[in-house]
Amino acid sequence: MTRTERRQKSLATISDAALEEFGERGYATAAVDGVCARGGISKGLMYHYYTGKDELFCECVKEMFSALFRNDQAMVVVG
Repeated sequence: MTRTERRQKSLATISDAALEEFGERGYATAAVDGVCARGGISKGLMYHYYTGKDELFCECVKEMFSALFRNDQAMVVVG
């Protein structure tokens, strides 16, 4: 696996775990430890890519808005 592939896999794992953590617990009670536990990753890996909970949450929000935009665009094309 190339470095780029490992990076993409790590980011996807963190993102999926963060979306679960924030989705189930909400921002206020979500924790980096919870994200790491859900993803089976170390805190060091998470902090390698993100400065903390705030940046991770913002990335999740951007990801969700991007998904909504793509879905909206697909509906315009289809419907």
